[in-house]
Amino acid sequence: FEYIMHNKGLMTEHYYPYKAVEGICMYNSKLAAAFVKEVMNITAYDEMGMVDAVGTHNPVSFAFEVTPDFMHYKQGVYASTTCHNTTDKVN
Repeated sequence: FEYIMHNKGLMTEHYYPYKAVEGICMYNSKLAAAFVKEVMNITAYDEMGMVDAVGTHNPVSFAFEVTPDFMHYKQGVYASTTCHNTTDKVN
């Protein structure tokens, strides 16, 4: 989201299709269709910070490590015994 905000938007796939090969960036901010006005970072494990962000800024995005057992997840609260439990392992 910070990338989109600092680059003044994001082009649609119509104007900038995915080609599955390395190449030169052909971004043109005049053809941007999606924009980000503000980015907020929430401290890890700050549940109330997330609640506040949803209530005052929304939407909120998050990331978590997907392990093989997630592929069989169907319902309820997901918990993995193989997932790392530190924030530096998400990316």
